[in-house]
Amino acid sequence: MQLPSVNAIIGGLLIYLLIYLSNLGSPMLGAVISSMPVGLLGLMAIEDNYTKKRFTSAAVYVNVIIVIMWLINNYNAHRINDTNTIILIGFLTWLVLSIIYYFVARHTQKK
Repeated sequence: MQLPSVNAIIGGLLIYLLIYLSNLGSPMLGAVISSMPVGLLGLMAIEDNYTKKRFTSAAVYVNVIIVIMWLINNYNAHRINDTNTIILIGFLTWLVLSIIYYFVARHTQKK
């Protein structure tokens, strides 16, 4: 699994499977499959131990950001009927929090 192209294909197949199952009427199963961290596939391709440690630490914080995004999406899904608006708000939430995390992590890492 150290070929990035194989990891990308597996990740793409998982995303296709979750969409397919959700459209068949199994959104719960689609959500379970979507929770499979694609980052684990990436972790298999990282060879340096120090980089693996940094990657896994960063993944914890990034996953907290993803949880916040999904909580906001869930809240908005009960109040907003337009799916595109919900997606836009979720994406912007993820983007802003990810940028903040990146710069804070870079700043604190240099010390």
